[in-house]
Amino acid sequence: MSRAEIYSGAESATAQANTLERSASSFGGMSLQSISGASAGIPGGTIHDSTTALETGLRTWTDLIRSDADAIQTIGLTFDDADQTLTSMLLGM
Repeated sequence: MSRAEIYSGAESATAQANTLERSASSFGGMSLQSISGASAGIPGGTIHDSTTALETGLRTWTDLIRSDADAIQTIGLTFDDADQTLTSMLLGM
């Protein structure tokens, strides 16, 4: 039976956080246009024209992803510091 290994490191956490942030980089800057001219007189047209809520939702989602990325980095640094402390204690340094 093989043993599972846990690896923590600041570099790994930063790489994961950067990957997460890149995946959502375009959400916050997305600008949706109104289709009011094309939907005039069509039932439900005003609902389709209300893109503000969608834009706000995408910006909020981007903020959430950035917050998660920051948390990943913080956790990675915390684990890395804990690993260094334990290593020093075990090696008597």
